[in-house]
Amino acid sequence: MTVAIKIVAPKGGPTISPIGGDVTRYKVSGADTAGAFALLEQIVPPGHGPWRHVHSREEESFYITDGKFTFEVGDARFVATAGAMVLGPRAIPHRFWNSGPVPGKLSLLITPTGLEPFFEEFSRLLAEHPGDLATQAELAGRYGMQFV
Repeated sequence: MTVAIKIVAPKGGPTISPIGGDVTRYKVSGADTAGAFALLEQIVPPGHGPWRHVHSREEESFYITDGKFTFEVGDARFVATAGAMVLGPRAIPHRFWNSGPVPGKLSLLITPTGLEPFFEEFSRLLAEHPGDLATQAELAGRYGMQFV
């Protein structure tokens, strides 16, 4: 498959809100890169972020573009601000949250692709069944992910 040129405007790309107030923009999908990577932009309100989880299929790389985030990767815990990059390797539990007073923004690089539909499905699941932890865990499992 040939990869085509793609240009996405600063606020461009399909947008969802997977977790209460977060904004996720799909800048480049796996379909755009022949499965090599996906790039998402996330705007995260103060105090928000995903639960601690582990991936079996992909790495997640986080590049902080605005704000202050606290990360837990394995046993390490640290604060990352604009310009910092954090790698969440597969098989290593990780999480982050916006630990600043204002919305923060980061770019999320997923390699290889395949996780992108999870965010859309999880968004729908939370809207329809917000307290259904068993179904949320089952959905994560279909994407090779486990909440820990």
